[in-house]
Amino acid sequence: GPTITQFSVEPGYYETIDGHFVKVQSDNICELSADLAMSLATSNVQIYPLLQKGTIAIDIPNARREIVGLRDVLESSEFKSIDSTLGVGLGVDVAGSPLASSLQELQNILLVGKSRSGKSVLLDAIISGLLLQNTPRDLRLLMIDPRKVELFQYRRIPHLVDSIAVNLEQAASALRWALNQVELRIIRFRKSGVTDFSAYNLVTAEHSLRLPYIVVVVSELADLVNEKEDDAQRIISHMARKALTSGIYIIAATRNPTPQVITSSVKFSFPTRLSLAVNNTEESKIILGQSGAENLLGKGDMMASLPEQKSPLRIQGAYISNDEVEEITEFWERVSNVK
Repeated sequence: GPTITQFSVEPGYYETIDGHFVKVQSDNICELSADLAMSLATSNVQIYPLLQKGTIAIDIPNARREIVGLRDVLESSEFKSIDSTLGVGLGVDVAGSPLASSLQELQNILLVGKSRSGKSVLLDAIISGLLLQNTPRDLRLLMIDPRKVELFQYRRIPHLVDSIAVNLEQAASALRWALNQVELRIIRFRKSGVTDFSAYNLVTAEHSLRLPYIVVVVSELADLVNEKEDDAQRIISHMARKALTSGIYIIAATRNPTPQVITSSVKFSFPTRLSLAVNNTEESKIILGQSGAENLLGKGDMMASLPEQKSPLRIQGAYISNDEVEEITEFWERVSNVK
C-alpha cells in the first residue's frame, strides 16, 4: 500500500514436552511488535489479528510514503461501480486498491483523530465527494461547527439547509430540526404507501415533490455532548434508529474519544467508525474495540471499522487540498448566483 506494507502470518504449532502439538496463541505474536521494530530499525510496527482471514497482520511502515489523491479514488472503477450519488471515496487499502462505498452502505460515519492526524482533511474529502455528485436539489447539508473553523469554507454553497450552526443554541436547534424532518418524512411515506426514501422518490410522479438527501455534518461532537449531553445524545440516537430509511445521514467528527463522548449509544448510532491517529491505547479501544490506532502514522493513516467487517481495515485516507475544496465551493457559488 501507499503507507505500509502488510505481511499476513498464519500461526503455526509447537510441540509440548509430552508430545502434544499446540497452536501458537495470537497474543504471543502480537507482543513482538517492539522487538520486530528494533530488528528492522523502524518504528510504529503494528501486529494485530485479521479476523476475517484468520491470520495475523504485521504492518511495516514504508520508507517512502505516497499521497492518495481524492481524484484518483473517485475516478477508480471501484468508485464508479457504486450505484448511488452518495458515494464516499475513503482511500486506498493495504493492497493498494481504492476503497469506496456509499452512505447507504456505510450509514452514519464517526471520524476520530488527534490534531495533525488528517481528520479534517478526511472530512473535507467526504464532503467534497458528495458535492461533486449532487446538485442542491438532490442533496442538502446541515452543518454544525461549534469551533467556527472546520466548515467555514462551505458557508456559501447552495446545498446548505441554513447558515452553519456555530454556537450551541444553533446546534441544538439544527439537531431538533433534523429529527423533525425524520418524523415528517416517515408520515409522508406512510401516506404514499411506501416504507423508505428510495421507494418514495420512485413513486412520486411530480419532480417538485421529490425529497433530497440530507446529510448532517458535525465538526466536533464532543462540544455538543459536553454542553448538551442528554439532549444531543438522545437526538442523535433517536435519529440513528429512524433516519437511514428517511434519506438522512450523520457524519460527525471529534478529537476527544472519551467514554463520555463515545458512549455505547453513540457507537450503535455510527456503524462506520474511522479512527486516525489517537493519543493512547484507551482511546483506540473506545473507538475500535481494540488497540492499534495509537500507533498510526498520521496524515490520513487510519483504521476503519466498517459494517459487515469482522475487524478494522488499515487504510490510507484520500487527500484533498484546501485550494481544491475552495475550487469546488466557488463553482457551486457561481452556479447559484447565475440562477
